[in-house]
Amino acid sequence: MDSDGHADLSLNEPVTEEAIKHAWHEYSIEVEPTNPRLFSILSNHIPVLKNDTTLLLELKNSMQESEIVKDKSRMFTFLKKRLKNINLTLEVVIVKDHSSQVNKAYTVTDKLKLMIDKNPSLNQFREAFDLDID
Repeated sequence: MDSDGHADLSLNEPVTEEAIKHAWHEYSIEVEPTNPRLFSILSNHIPVLKNDTTLLLELKNSMQESEIVKDKSRMFTFLKKRLKNINLTLEVVIVKDHSSQVNKAYTVTDKLKLMIDKNPSLNQFREAFDLDID
């Protein structure tokens, strides 16, 4: 607000994806020495612009979310100032990545099956040399 009680228009500038990426990177570099865990999260998860003022951040788990929440006030003070927009908000969504789930193989047969799933030519090799799993 200015001295007349009007919103400061200089802090309501349009936000672009490129400006977000740049400011996000700057902030991650700033927190790296004091909070390497947050630095890692910020470096690996860059928000996208959901609408004019909402940043959408997709994370992998609630531990990452709690790190973001702990630092949210400080981070948004930085981002609002850097992006010159006081109306910015953050929406955090936890996205389950099923492709990274590790299947546990306990038996030799299970281990072979997982290896063949990853590399089908292994089964041809096993058959060609008449290898049997015991």
